[in-house]
Amino acid sequence: MKSRCCFFIFINCLLVPTSAIASQLEVSGMNLLTLTINVSVSIILLYTLVSLRQNKIRNNKADARFDTMQLQLEDISRQNSRLQKENTTDSLTGIGNRAHFEITYKMEWDRAFREQKAIAMLMIDIDHFKRINDQFGHTEGDQCLVAVALAIRGCLHRASDRLMRFGGEEFAVLLSSTDIEGVRLMSSRILAAVKSLEFHQTFQLTVSIGGASLVPGKSKDSQCFIRLVDDALYRAKDAGRDCFELVENKTLLDMDIMQK
Repeated sequence: MKSRCCFFIFINCLLVPTSAIASQLEVSGMNLLTLTINVSVSIILLYTLVSLRQNKIRNNKADARFDTMQLQLEDISRQNSRLQKENTTDSLTGIGNRAHFEITYKMEWDRAFREQKAIAMLMIDIDHFKRINDQFGHTEGDQCLVAVALAIRGCLHRASDRLMRFGGEEFAVLLSSTDIEGVRLMSSRILAAVKSLEFHQTFQLTVSIGGASLVPGKSKDSQCFIRLVDDALYRAKDAGRDCFELVENKTLLDMDIMQK
């Protein structure tokens, strides 16, 4: 508003002297025309400058609002990422939790199905964990969980290998593009790594493992695969613990029958 007032005042200042000059000076028609054109051009230039200044002010305000909104969106994005990580991370061990397992497992299963490559799973359970809590206390039990998680993680050397806490004292490992021999090798490696831990003088830490590998097909159910691996884990428990059991190929071939 202030800029517009200045604009009209300036126009009046230009127009009044123009008429006065034309009446007081003996000027030719050409000079008067030139003077009029100059004044008109000056008015147009001034209007243009005022408009540009107003547009610049509006643009600066718009840019400031845009920058503020962009900062707010970035802050919200960071908060969402942090919350998502917290929701999918086990607070005790720092590895993925059950929710992370569900997300990762579906993603890996779908990828293996598309690419027709093997997906392998290991279910790992700490032996006699209840006895650890009863005999040494829950603080020692928590330390045991952390130590076992670190030992298992140390056995995973590929970026695609995933370790998650499945629940309680049970862990899950997902291995992409890994056949049954790879599962056997990884199981042996984990058994040795956990057994080498110095947990307590009067207690030897061990784990039991169930494992399997298959190439997903249309007749194969992902949840049925989890149940088969879990069954293999409990066979390892029944076999005396501190060992692993693998799902046989025949059982995997019969998955489509079993799920019915």
